[in-house]
Amino acid sequence: MASNEQQQQQQQQQRFRSLLPGLFSPHSELPAGLDLGSPHALFSHVVTDPVFKYFSDSINEYADYKRSKSSKIRSWQTTTVSEIKVFFGVILYMSVPEFPTISSLWRSEPRPGPDDHMSHERFEQIQRFAHISVPGGDSDRTESGSEDDTSWRETIAPLAALFEEAAMHFEESAAKIFMSGAMTRRFGHSSQNFQLQCKR
Repeated sequence: MASNEQQQQQQQQQRFRSLLPGLFSPHSELPAGLDLGSPHALFSHVVTDPVFKYFSDSINEYADYKRSKSSKIRSWQTTTVSEIKVFFGVILYMSVPEFPTISSLWRSEPRPGPDDHMSHERFEQIQRFAHISVPGGDSDRTESGSEDDTSWRETIAPLAALFEEAAMHFEESAAKIFMSGAMTRRFGHSSQNFQLQCKR
């Protein structure tokens, strides 16, 4: 009889034991050959070719859409994945040295610089048509600004899914966490944030 009570007590203690930090060690899901000391390798692991292709396709679609609306827009040369990589490379390069204007970046020394990879005119052209939403979708958005307006989330959902897929390979949580189906989504103080109500 006593052994049954002791067994039940042990089960209760084990059942309601708090999760102690450091009790479980997370493990990395990164590829074995990935150079963790290389910012380029880590960046390329998260921002993958499908992400650059998504940007490239979206920019081309938006350029075609704008050109169909107006004959005054200059000719457009279809962009490619490799060119979008250069475009992002130029944006990252801008954050290193300090320049008074974007155009001064192309007149800077020392070499090599952005001008060796992409002209200032081409950079401005891609920047002008940089878009991640469906062409023509802006007019369908509501202007109420209410919390029910989720159009901006729907706009970035395909791109966010690509980032999420890449990020899932980084690390598996130490604890196996799940959420109850009884928890319901509700909005927080702003339309950008939402919280889960506590289960009652």
